[in-house]
Amino acid sequence: YTPGSNSGLNEANLSETESGWTIQEYCRILPEEQQFLKVGCRRCVRLYHSEAKAFLTASTNLPAKKANPPYLRRMIDAEVSNPENHSSKGVWYFEFLQASNGGVCFWESVMRIRHAATGRYLGVKNEPQITTDGDVQFQAMLVDSPTRETEFRFNPIASQSTKQMILEDLSVRIVHKFAKPVSYGGKRIEQCWMHYTNKLKPNAAQRKTVPMQMPTSVTIVFTETMYSEDPFDILPVTNLDVYNLQVARAIKPVCDLYVKSIATTQNVDDMTAQC
Repeated sequence: YTPGSNSGLNEANLSETESGWTIQEYCRILPEEQQFLKVGCRRCVRLYHSEAKAFLTASTNLPAKKANPPYLRRMIDAEVSNPENHSSKGVWYFEFLQASNGGVCFWESVMRIRHAATGRYLGVKNEPQITTDGDVQFQAMLVDSPTRETEFRFNPIASQSTKQMILEDLSVRIVHKFAKPVSYGGKRIEQCWMHYTNKLKPNAAQRKTVPMQMPTSVTIVFTETMYSEDPFDILPVTNLDVYNLQVARAIKPVCDLYVKSIATTQNVDDMTAQC
């Protein structure tokens, strides 16, 4: 949430003054809906790129002078279900444009993709660049507030018999449609697809001092061209993992305040002596 961003979001604070709240049903999963992809009910997912053998991941650090765009975190082996290949930074959930609504996802649904560890939104940076192959690309980014740049559709890779998105063996291409067509390099671009570049993430060289580290991560972009090798598998996250992530998010602000308090009352030598 960014004040003054016209995002439709409002800040909520505690007050000694009494105020009333209306409880509205957000989402529930009926037995006959278990097979469908849904928004709400703590339903989180991982986005797996089978060609890169990697999960869509994003930093949990607050953006500094230089942004940290999302990237693909490669696995240590070929087993997708191996917990060692999973990271809390690779957990996402979907949100309808009307954020107070939940329910079954349809193929024609326009949705937002939120990073579960930070609550930030996946988006497309409208600053086109031309590659050496003449392809126009756009950088992926994370932003604090929902905007037109954070709206996506999921395109099926094969014909579907239902309007609902069935969760089992669900593979999609992630597409963003611009509010206005982008003219660049003599081209008129109306939409772009998430694309695996096979290029190493900047400053992602292997560190010899770190044992058993993950393979080097690779970058993702959005491109005007729909590539056949770019489907993402949508993999559900277990309720236990979602719960643990929510607990960690709740604890982190308290830990940050504690660390800040220590740093402002003691010098580094005192802290080192206590460790």
